[in-house]
Amino acid sequence: MIGHIHRFLIGRPLRSEEAAGERLPKWKALSIFSSDALSSIGYGPEQIVVTLVYSGLLVYGYFGYASLAVVALLAIVTLSYAQVARANPGGGGSYSIAMQNLGERWALIAAAALFADYVLTVAVSISSGTQALVSAFPELIGKEITIDLVILFGILMLVNLRGIRESSNVFVWPTYFFIGGILLMIGTGVYHALTGTAPLIAEQSLVRQQADWAVVILALRAFANGCSSMTGVEAISNGVPMFHKPEVSNAIKTTYLMSSLLGIMILGISFLFMHYHLLPL
Repeated sequence: MIGHIHRFLIGRPLRSEEAAGERLPKWKALSIFSSDALSSIGYGPEQIVVTLVYSGLLVYGYFGYASLAVVALLAIVTLSYAQVARANPGGGGSYSIAMQNLGERWALIAAAALFADYVLTVAVSISSGTQALVSAFPELIGKEITIDLVILFGILMLVNLRGIRESSNVFVWPTYFFIGGILLMIGTGVYHALTGTAPLIAEQSLVRQQADWAVVILALRAFANGCSSMTGVEAISNGVPMFHKPEVSNAIKTTYLMSSLLGIMILGISFLFMHYHLLPL
């Protein structure tokens, strides 16, 4: 009985010769490997605002600079991980590169950092999604932890245990609906900003206190918090062998596509924050 339940929940074990059938085209790989990075747009830009409003909005005008710095760092990280995929087509990402060039100790440190990154990414993504769900349906207030646990163990864990190919089949449409929804929101907001009578950027969004050490530290913290928009960018370089041939070329193209979408969403949402002078509750 237990065996049947186990097989139903996570599927049958795959033989080694079946591994080739698990390889993914770029459009499916984007959904499974990029879901962490792309979903982080749901909380990354907001964390910049949360930091800057601590000072009573006197440094809100630094929002644009922090967002541009995040996008610039995203471009650097993207180029770096594209090189990782090219240098190590066998997968493993930072762990394999560190093992080849620096030794086991540094490779284990890199692996431990990635594990911590993934754990925190999942925790923040689920809690952020739950917060959005609860804000839309106030009757769910007080049930946040239950929702988090159901999503973590009842959905994400079971889906991922079924393997890369089946995980991509589950995540592909939600991922593309999410991307489409964010781009539609940005496009609608930009259209109204360009065709409306209000200033292109709200005047209060340009207020900047004269830079001193306190302001610089606050702006740097806003930038650091905004870098949470980049969580999961390394995932593709970790799974190069899971792509259809040519694996390296497809992995690099998917990395560039993922980062381009992420960069557009960061800049678009940042523009909407500044134009409409949005503030966290």
